[in-house]
Amino acid sequence: MDKSVLALVVYDDGTGPALYAGGEFDVAGGTQVGHVAMWDGTSWSPVGEGVNGRVSALAVFDDGSTTELIAGGSFERAGGNAAANIARWNGTSWRRIRRGTDGEVLSLAVQDDGTESSLYVAGSFGQAFGTAAQNIVRWDGVNPEALAGGLSDTTEALAVFDDGAGPALYAGGRFQTAGGVPAKRIARWDGTAWTALGLGIEGSVSALAVYDDGSGPALYVGGNFSRAGGITIFGIAKWDGQSWSKVGGGIEGSVYAMAVFDDGSGAALYAGGTIRRAGGVEVRSIARWDGKSWTPLGAGTQGSVFALDNFDHGGGPVLYAGGNFHNPGFRVARWDCSGCYADLDGDGDVGTLDFLLFLNAWTSTNPVADWNGDGAVDTQDFIAYLNDWVAGC
Repeated sequence: MDKSVLALVVYDDGTGPALYAGGEFDVAGGTQVGHVAMWDGTSWSPVGEGVNGRVSALAVFDDGSTTELIAGGSFERAGGNAAANIARWNGTSWRRIRRGTDGEVLSLAVQDDGTESSLYVAGSFGQAFGTAAQNIVRWDGVNPEALAGGLSDTTEALAVFDDGAGPALYAGGRFQTAGGVPAKRIARWDGTAWTALGLGIEGSVSALAVYDDGSGPALYVGGNFSRAGGITIFGIAKWDGQSWSKVGGGIEGSVYAMAVFDDGSGAALYAGGTIRRAGGVEVRSIARWDGKSWTPLGAGTQGSVFALDNFDHGGGPVLYAGGNFHNPGFRVARWDCSGCYADLDGDGDVGTLDFLLFLNAWTSTNPVADWNGDGAVDTQDFIAYLNDWVAGC
């Protein structure tokens, strides 16, 4: 990709599952695309004509008649037709969703209560699908529903979590109130009313994920903050339905994405963003939490991580990260081994061309070649990259 990747999701258009990426990019795998592209495990391809602006969120939604890819962001057209900031792709064509929204869509979530599936759309808007809706709206595939006054400011993250009282929607962002009720940066919607999560968050929330560290499922909250529930907590916090707690020694930096992935040693929570340290351990933009401690993922990524998801294209599940990496044309990486990923040309294989690209960057002291992240391009970077290249990682 030529620019940032902001969202990842797996969708099956009827020809088999594929990884879809959305963001600010116009080119994927050397092909012109419209801010959305599909990775089938071998190559990138466009998704119709795509959309004409930034894609910030992706989700898969079944409205009872068909399963479609939903793309939200900041755009005016999808597939050449009018579509205000949100559109749906059925595997063949793009369609708008009613009148769309009058502001950017930043997050999407799907909740199935056993009788029907609902799509929740959040962002920075005052009108959605033809109705007044403050920064969040519910859509059942036909009709929109505003959620009791909505949220007072930008909403960046959504997740469904069952705290023991039944599944509920959780929203995080920059707001101070939810439905008129004080709720600092995070709130719970039970289908009828909004409630706060204790004293909330001091800062901003950008990512939500549900993970069981062995003590039961809990909601993990990531962002840029220094306190949660009145406790000093940096970057990431855990909500068990009753109270807030720390996640190891916390995170130095901002968390923009989280995902649960099992690399064969057990399910763990992966956090990505502009992370410098996790639990006191030096990392580069991404780290792994196994319920007890934080560990880095090899040399990490050379730039910010904005999206994480799992995709299995035949060889077993692989963790994919999307973001704004410094490698030329390199905005999506995958983690499936113990070292950092050396596929610099993004073709899915570690080969001769990748080595030549690194060698060219290394001999010209390009910062891209700072493989060990110590701020200097030297012999140690060459050795580090060579080890990863030989390992095929």
